[in-house]
Amino acid sequence: MFGCCCIEEDDKGLELRHIGIAALSHGPDEVVPSPAAVSRLDEARKEQEPTPDFMSCVGTKPQQFPWEPVRRPAAPVKAVLELFDDVSIQAPPELLSDDVPEPPRRRAPFSFDVNVNPNDQGLGLKLFVMPSNVSISRISPGAIDTYNRSHPNDAVQINDFVQAVNGKTTIHEMTDGLKSRGALTLRLYRPMPISINIRKNGGPAGCKVHALPSHSVVHIQELLEEGAFMKHNAQSPPEAQIKAHDCIISINGVSGDAEIMAQKLADPNISEFELVVVRPPLPAIAA
Repeated sequence: MFGCCCIEEDDKGLELRHIGIAALSHGPDEVVPSPAAVSRLDEARKEQEPTPDFMSCVGTKPQQFPWEPVRRPAAPVKAVLELFDDVSIQAPPELLSDDVPEPPRRRAPFSFDVNVNPNDQGLGLKLFVMPSNVSISRISPGAIDTYNRSHPNDAVQINDFVQAVNGKTTIHEMTDGLKSRGALTLRLYRPMPISINIRKNGGPAGCKVHALPSHSVVHIQELLEEGAFMKHNAQSPPEAQIKAHDCIISINGVSGDAEIMAQKLADPNISEFELVVVRPPLPAIAA
């Protein structure tokens, strides 16, 4: 709240007040209005005249406004600027908050670059190397974990895919590059999770998968002609179909352990799958 007020004090204690703003001092602890100012304010309200806009004081000459000198015994001067009840200031809540909003997060899928220098600590990544892609299964203490703590809005996540390492894009070049202790630029791909519900109806899932203990995804290598997956695809639009090279990250609420998820996929007692899959980027070159 701002106001424009001029206060002077001589040996007798001189204060100047504006009729629309109370700038009052009466001893070190008491604040009281000027009787003359109160009287003039009452008269103004009776005549239904609006209170002068206090912001209009800025950049104007004091003599243009009805300033009134009031004599008080000498005392420590306290200036209190107080708007009357019929004047209000409104502002959007975000302008009044001390909180700095976080920048909006990007929505998957998207690619992004990460610059790190492993040195002696290593990257701290556990990778799942597939014939056509490389995904991140675990993040342990290391250069990536350090990067994540200093870049929370661009943090590397489990199930991100590695697209390039220092500009190299083949599976062999990327895996070799990730072993380096020098500066690395990683091109990563953040997939969009896709939810797919599939009914087995007593038959097999109908797929060949690649799953390793302590990894986070089940890689679908191939879809078989006979099985629940192909039947589901025949009845579903393209965006709801499951495809070869998709990676299953959750089966019926179980996630984080590829071996357990693969067992559920083969369980004949499960009649329906609630799957969450991620679709990798275009396959990398193996050689």
